Amino acid sequence: MKTPYIIGITGCAASGKSTFAKNLYELLGGEKVLLINMDSYFLPEVELPRAKAPITEVEYPDYNQPISQDLPKLKQDLNKLITTNEHKIIIIEGLWTLYDEHIRNLLHLKLFVDCLPDERAIRRLKRYHTGVNGPGIYPVDEIFGKMSDMYLDLVRYRQAELIEPTKWHADFIINGSNPSRKSLKIITNHIKGELL
Repeated sequence: MKTPYIIGITGCAASGKSTFAKNLYELLGGEKVLLINMDSYFLPEVELPRAKAPITEVEYPDYNQPISQDLPKLKQDLNKLITTNEHKIIIIEGLWTLYDEHIRNLLHLKLFVDCLPDERAIRRLKRYHTGVNGPGIYPVDEIFGKMSDMYLDLVRYRQAELIEPTKWHADFIINGSNPSRKSLKIITNHIKGELL
């Protein structure tokens, strides 16, 4: 019995990885495709690790390191999905998809969605202001105060240190600044070819 074909998609926050994963999921279609978003494995804020910014030494909740998510639970769920073999294709999308060696070794296809840091920063601010599916989650003064400070003080360093280097594990690097239907089609055709 064939095990599911597992695709890992990663990139820094606001690089476009969730959008690419969603578009790939829709293009592959069918009930035998499962999309797992690693964001659902974040620990509650009270359990998040804290970190001091390297320059200002301000302390923040640190969403941008592996222990901010329940990776043991994710691995357990993933192993169960592989064993039950209910899905033909599993897409797993998130910050640590290529960082964690156990998860990385389960992947048949590894994708990194790349985007320039200044564009990611603006996207983050817009996301907090306008929201993804409705009003933003933070008032404007917090977005241009606390949230931008957190990005400048800590997030950008964490992403450069921990996430950006994982692109060297990727089979393909996707342009998150200007995603094209062509790249999506090439990846989709590759996956379909692998499944024949």
